Amino acid sequence: MSDETKKEGTASPQPAVMSPQETTTPTGLQPVAAGPIPEPQSPPQPIPPSTSKDEIISKARAFLASPQVQYQDVHVKRAFLAEKGLNDAEIRSLLHSVVRSSSLPKFIYLLYLKADATPSYSAQNISPTPSIEPTPTASGYCTAVLLSTKKDPRYDQLPVVTLLRCALEDFGRGKDGEDAKPMTEDLFRYLEGQIPWLLTEGGLQFEQELWDTLSTSPLFSKHSPSSSSEAPAMSSRWEYLRPNSVPNPPLVDSLEALSTQMPKDVNARKSPFQYTLQALSDFTGYISTQVYLPYRPSIIQGTIEEDIKKEIKSLKGLTVIHDCYSKNTFADFEYTYTSMKLKLFDPFSLEIYDMPPATDVQKYPSTTRNHSALALRLGKDIWLFDCGEATQHQLQKSPLKMGKIEKIFITHTHGDHIFGLIPLMASLLNGAGGTAEGSDDPRLNVNTETPALEIYGPLGTRAYVRNGLAYTHTLLGASYVVHELRFPSDPQAGDVTSLTPQLAECSNGRNVPQVDGVWKDIFKDKVISVSAAPIHHSVPCVGYVITEAPVPGKIDPSRYIPELKRTRTPMTVMRQLQQGGSVTLEDGTVLNGPLRRRGRKVVILGDTFDPSPTATLAEDADMLVHEATNAHLPDIDMSTKEADTYESVEARAKSRGHSTPQMAGAFAKKIRAKRLILNHFSARYPGDDSEESKRIMTAIGNLAASEFGQDVICAKDLMSVDIGFSEK
Repeated sequence: MSDETKKEGTASPQPAVMSPQETTTPTGLQPVAAGPIPEPQSPPQPIPPSTSKDEIISKARAFLASPQVQYQDVHVKRAFLAEKGLNDAEIRSLLHSVVRSSSLPKFIYLLYLKADATPSYSAQNISPTPSIEPTPTASGYCTAVLLSTKKDPRYDQLPVVTLLRCALEDFGRGKDGEDAKPMTEDLFRYLEGQIPWLLTEGGLQFEQELWDTLSTSPLFSKHSPSSSSEAPAMSSRWEYLRPNSVPNPPLVDSLEALSTQMPKDVNARKSPFQYTLQALSDFTGYISTQVYLPYRPSIIQGTIEEDIKKEIKSLKGLTVIHDCYSKNTFADFEYTYTSMKLKLFDPFSLEIYDMPPATDVQKYPSTTRNHSALALRLGKDIWLFDCGEATQHQLQKSPLKMGKIEKIFITHTHGDHIFGLIPLMASLLNGAGGTAEGSDDPRLNVNTETPALEIYGPLGTRAYVRNGLAYTHTLLGASYVVHELRFPSDPQAGDVTSLTPQLAECSNGRNVPQVDGVWKDIFKDKVISVSAAPIHHSVPCVGYVITEAPVPGKIDPSRYIPELKRTRTPMTVMRQLQQGGSVTLEDGTVLNGPLRRRGRKVVILGDTFDPSPTATLAEDADMLVHEATNAHLPDIDMSTKEADTYESVEARAKSRGHSTPQMAGAFAKKIRAKRLILNHFSARYPGDDSEESKRIMTAIGNLAASEFGQDVICAKDLMSVDIGFSEK
């Protein structure tokens, strides 16, 4: 045996050699003819020395064809034949020339071959004779036409250690102990099952490399069996030993530390100006979102902060002006508020005919109309007018953000206009029912210096809020304040309630008295103001007038740019001119900005049958929101009574403190309103998109338009209306 075979451990006691008289096999190669068949681990029979190479090959071929040797391990065969003086080419030729006999019975095997050959035999008469050419080695293993175009993997290019390591790990997956460590024969059989290429001529040579690496590499450990009865070579088990990790050299660690400190996008930068472009992009985004000043006056800052703000404002103005140049118009330019929108969470639904006239508290919403609530959006802030039941549910269906609500104005304290106030406050101000005894609640310590929510309303608003919060045990996480508008007949001082202020209620709530029949500027800053006036209803009721301060006029760039270019004056002065200021150029020329124009005005009335006390404040309104509870709609509304007339319906509406569409149109014409929105319809008039609803709403709008002189908008749930600047 060679040294390689000894290392593998395949040597075993030699079996007895039979005499030539006891077998028909060729002399020189005598397989065992009697006795039990050796175990698969037993090595092949030795070949006696021979003088002729051809004779050795002939005897080796007969030896390999014997049944006892056919199923022996191929590595043992190769080692044995190499020991007898055969080279690799001769050994490969011998191994490939040996065909294992079929395990099928002979008669079945012959029938199978005959049936398999019948189609080819029958087709010989009609098919052309194929040319006999040697099959290329690369396509010799093709099994189908499709596979011939498939590129075979090059297993011989795989690292030998990696292949053996993966085979050992896959073989031992799901096994424990010694079962996870394969024997030599099991390992190579597993590899041959996973990689059929190993059974080819090139694969057999690669298997020799696998064996050399397995038996010599220190990464693979061989465990011999404990029992001496087992064959020591074939039953040896193999295990992969993971090498210990080698620490990185100091130079590598230093380079890795330096790499972590380098900018991550050095290779991704498209140009050396990438950082500059990114900074300009961020600055442009900031300018585009902050073009206009906030409507609230900012806190006075130091000199440095003030200078920086002035520079930013100048750049903002330059950006806005540049945008206007590209459009050649300033028609869309707005001061402070990029948009002023009125959101209607439905005009309230009322049923008048079958209800007693004493109160509106008994009225109810319909399936298509919610209780009264109107939202006025000023830039990013939201002001709410009235807060009927389920207002916060409607808010959640709209694009408005509930957290942006800063002020709530109540027109009167009927339930359909105020029942949703306490739940909305609890949602806005993080209200909860308190904690168990012994637990701390941060809501017990609320900062009441600056209110997070301001509420305006007539007498009774403060008492309603206190009672609602007190008797529902609601603790708020932020503060609020209630300002009451006192009528001349109301007490002018005090809270008019026995309940003490709640923990979250600010103490600076005002009681605003009437002056000359109105409540002038109940709220005012540099940009917007709110005034109120009484309107006639069945209970004390208020109408609100929201007025925007004068805004910069339209500017014609062609009047200023040539002068600025001529004197090389910075374009940032256009901001000052656009605000209506004056600029003196280097040559003494004085440029005056356009005159400021009137701001927008919105009038929102509560329930009323006569809003005339608000006429002076409401003159020239850009938008009037007026109720139209009842309407006479013969031939359109099937529930119209035969005895009803326009006059009788108007009289009935007034007796209940409400108006008809004609009354709303007449008042809009009286104050010269630019637009009119009708709301607060009776529940008998549906607010859906059905054809019947559209006919009724169109008829109601036409009644108001007949008095107003122009088209009228009939409100529906979640309608949004933009309030633009008038052309005058």
